[in-house]
Amino acid sequence: MNKLSIFIATVILGAASISFGAEQQVSSTASTPAVASSSTPFRIGVWPGVWEWPSGMNVYGFSLGLPSTYDSGNEYVAGLDLAILESSSNVKGAQIALMITGKKSDGLQVSVANIVSLFDGVQIGVYNDFKDSAGLQIGVINKGTSSKGVQIGLINMLDNGFFPTFPLFNFSPSKK
Repeated sequence: MNKLSIFIATVILGAASISFGAEQQVSSTASTPAVASSSTPFRIGVWPGVWEWPSGMNVYGFSLGLPSTYDSGNEYVAGLDLAILESSSNVKGAQIALMITGKKSDGLQVSVANIVSLFDGVQIGVYNDFKDSAGLQIGVINKGTSSKGVQIGLINMLDNGFFPTFPLFNFSPSKK
């Protein structure tokens, strides 16, 4: 077995031993959407609206999209989210795909294009885009609205940056 296979098996088995069959009850508040009420250590998806197993559950472990992972906005992924096209509403962990879109993500995103509304962590890609972040963007083109983080790349656009557009790096000088 190669190292990647061993790593993936460890993540899946570890998540299964911690959360297999666990029931999570999360209530809806004004700032937090309601999330699915049950969880699974593994999810596999084929295409939005076509097939996903298990459907409508939080994932604490490994989510695999062949070619796509997608959720309806109520699911939560904690762990590794791997796909060709990735669209998850709420992720904590690592996301690896050719294209990633979403509402809220905390952790690591590695993709050609990372597009997310709220982001805390590290985005690595050719094109990185967020509305609100407290993280690091590393890419050719980095774009953001409001950040407490740093951008490193060829073109860095940040509305609250020390310059709105700056080559090589950009950051917000404000301490809001």
